Amino acid sequence: TLLVHHHRMLKNNIDLKTNLLSGPRLYNSPSLLTHILTNLISNAIDAIEDSKKNISHNSSNINIKNSKYYPSIYISLVLQNKNAIITVKDNGQGIPKEIVENIFNPFFTTKGGRGCGYGLSASKHIAEKYFKGTLRLIPRNHHAHSRNSNHNLANKYKTVFELSLPLISANNQHSG
Repeated sequence: TLLVHHHRMLKNNIDLKTNLLSGPRLYNSPSLLTHILTNLISNAIDAIEDSKKNISHNSSNINIKNSKYYPSIYISLVLQNKNAIITVKDNGQGIPKEIVENIFNPFFTTKGGRGCGYGLSASKHIAEKYFKGTLRLIPRNHHAHSRNSNHNLANKYKTVFELSLPLISANNQHSG
């Protein structure tokens, strides 16, 4: 999934940080999980691109590379309470609180002609139906004070999505 977005991340000078456990195996559809992760990463890159545009429009004298904005995406996988928790964080423009309640609605978009507003809705549906998991946006005030994260790191990221997938043993695998 990261290889699909590698070119866009390089083009946007995005610092990608990961903390991914090795070991957990997927006994469902890798293509469905890839769909979810592709959408989350693509949205993070879009948000960073929009932030860079806003910086350059707000001050035409600022060179983005010399500004204090360092585009960053952080992806982690941890095992917690019999769940695999995949978190995708970015320091793009963030999601305004006025629209948070709509972001998982089908065809809701803030991207104009760049998107149809189906990605997050489909991703949430896939997480729930095929993985019996959840996909949610972590409110800013929750991830800024998380006891599991470095306070400075948590404040750096404006948008945090958490994909929680229940763990099952290889003997109890089920198809979705």
